[in-house]
Amino acid sequence: MKVELVNTRTEDGFLLDGIYTTPNNIASSSIDAFLLIHGTYGNFYNPGLLDITKKLNESGFPVASFNTRAHDVISRSRRDDSFEISGTALENLDDSIQDLDACVKWLVDLGHESIAMLGVSMGAVKVIYYQSNKQNPSVKAIIAVSPVRLSKSFYLESEASEPYQAYHKQASLMAQLGKPEGLINIEDEIVPGQGIFGAAAYLEKYGSEKYNIVNYSHQINDPLLIMSGTLETHPRLIDCAKDAYDSLKGAHKGKLVIIDGGDHGLRNIGDRLPEIILEWVDSI
Repeated sequence: MKVELVNTRTEDGFLLDGIYTTPNNIASSSIDAFLLIHGTYGNFYNPGLLDITKKLNESGFPVASFNTRAHDVISRSRRDDSFEISGTALENLDDSIQDLDACVKWLVDLGHESIAMLGVSMGAVKVIYYQSNKQNPSVKAIIAVSPVRLSKSFYLESEASEPYQAYHKQASLMAQLGKPEGLINIEDEIVPGQGIFGAAAYLEKYGSEKYNIVNYSHQINDPLLIMSGTLETHPRLIDCAKDAYDSLKGAHKGKLVIIDGGDHGLRNIGDRLPEIILEWVDSI
């Protein structure tokens, strides 16, 4: 396996760092490369993504994995000749379209024309959101592992409703006072979006229906694999994968895999995760 540190530039000037790995022997498949997208607070060198990369390489697939501009909690991102403060806490999820577009283009420029996009957690939301909007012809398959439900209406009907409303009110007030990047610390574990978030970023992601994958997964025309585990019972996770799958049209090439005893990101099933993915890729 050969590993290279690489970067790509988005249309609006952000430089995204990543790795590109090539196997010793190329697999015969309808897919000629994988693109991996990390989740909330993640990055391209997340151990779980590196484990998946290694297994995909051993099976004959080149793999690229890039940081989005919203990597880690708060980070300093390069933009042309300057730097900007970014990270998950300040993320505008719409920006992920430009990020993923740059990553796909980087692989296409390298000669790959049949790319499988694989996202974990918030990365699963991003790959579905990207392809439902872009319908990029170079992307031939979407794999969403442990997708997150971003839905204000769902949270209001969940067991997290009361504390969620308190944090939503706090974020709304900060935005109204002209402090959209003011940070709030969401300490209650049950509240969707636990952690540190800018007020505007929290409202955009967790305070609307704009990024609710249940509403737009059906817009993807490519084969779609959605996976989750039975231990994913948090209000932002419970039944999200199933509901997204159920929203697909009858003729869509979609598949739902629910792993009994699987945790978030299916980290606890080890090599079974890439093995299931590879079996599915062989079937499409």
